Amino acid sequence: MKKQVSACLLCFSATITNVALADSMKEAESIYKDVCAVCHGITGKGELPGVPDFTLPNGRLSKSDEVLTDSILDGFKSEGSPMAMPPKGGMPNMSHSQAKDMVKYLKSIF
Repeated sequence: MKKQVSACLLCFSATITNVALADSMKEAESIYKDVCAVCHGITGKGELPGVPDFTLPNGRLSKSDEVLTDSILDGFKSEGSPMAMPPKGGMPNMSHSQAKDMVKYLKSIF
């Protein structure tokens, strides 16, 4: 009986985790489409000169999650770009968790 209860609790916990992950990915998708895509484009290829192309195999998204999260939070200027991405993509209330979720989202779609 204890094994069955433990298994049920484990399944329940995994379901809650999956729901939370799905919610955070939906939020990241919404932020990307509403904020980031203005410069990065829906396709991730960049809409402005100097904006990184997320679709390149050895491009910006090949960096570590930590480097990318820091770039989102601190802002980033690509070499040769006439302008920099502002800290938090211009969203002053973006949390560290949201930035990490954005990295996961970007790596999942590009």
